[in-house]
Amino acid sequence: PALAKGLVERKVVRIVTPGTVTDEALLDERRDTLLMAISRSKQGYGLAWADLAGGRFLVNEVDSVDALEAEIARLEPAELLVPDEDNWPEFLRGR
Repeated sequence: PALAKGLVERKVVRIVTPGTVTDEALLDERRDTLLMAISRSKQGYGLAWADLAGGRFLVNEVDSVDALEAEIARLEPAELLVPDEDNWPEFLRGR
């Protein structure tokens, strides 16, 4: 590439998002880097989260918006995945 003239084609090697970081140089050793997904049903909310660097996967159910907010505050996920739907609680918007 240093000797190339014009554009140099490059390929994507990997895609890294806040919840998928596994490189030790980029991790905060004081906290887990969690990737969390949330689903909603008539009975409440389902949560699933993974710590890719630590190899853990956990799930939980909560029955209210307040409990959902408390669980997210407790776990502090680096990245949050929610279905593309309307009417999610305000505290989830923009996360």
